[in-house]
Amino acid sequence: MRHDGAKRLLVAAFVFYVGGFAVLWLPDRLACARVQRFQLHALFHLTSTVGPWSLIQHCVFAFHDRAHAEHRPARRGAAPASVRPARPQLAYHFGGALPIVELLLAKAV
Repeated sequence: MRHDGAKRLLVAAFVFYVGGFAVLWLPDRLACARVQRFQLHALFHLTSTVGPWSLIQHCVFAFHDRAHAEHRPARRGAAPASVRPARPQLAYHFGGALPIVELLLAKAV
């Protein structure tokens, strides 16, 4: 994959999901009475949501990036006019915390 942001999505998916499990869920489960006031289990649910979301966004980006890169325009004079697939771009919402893939539509060739 040519885009560093998409690679970061894959790393973020792994870090949030596995890190949330190891740092938040396990201590909460093993020492529940002592760490309950820190609400680690609730924070684990947040990280276990952000992890899969990042993975889904990575897959969407990779799919559209490959389709955009592999597109071959139709021969000159061929009908119908070929439309290049949308080019993916990463945008970060909610203060840069939530990555979202936006598709930039191309004009007909």
